[in-house]
Amino acid sequence: MNFKTKQLSLLYEWLMSILAIISILMIVLDYAKMISINKDPYMMVDNLILILFTIDYLIRLILSVNKSNLLNLTFSTSYRLFQLRDFLHFSELHD
Repeated sequence: MNFKTKQLSLLYEWLMSILAIISILMIVLDYAKMISINKDPYMMVDNLILILFTIDYLIRLILSVNKSNLLNLTFSTSYRLFQLRDFLHFSELHD
């Protein structure tokens, strides 16, 4: 990997990390009732981040040598996230 490729890779990793932090921060602020993620401009930002993450995932899937491992990891992670979402929703109902 040459110097320019390393720089682009580092920039890409920073960008994706910042987008993930923004997304998590918006979820926390929405949960705290400080913003509404279902209204503009937050909905537009959330949808843009979702589109960028989807494009990133699809490109990684297409370029992946071992697609079955990537898909298995994706499904197991998604299952855990749905369990967490259900737990948070359940605890919100009982507050």
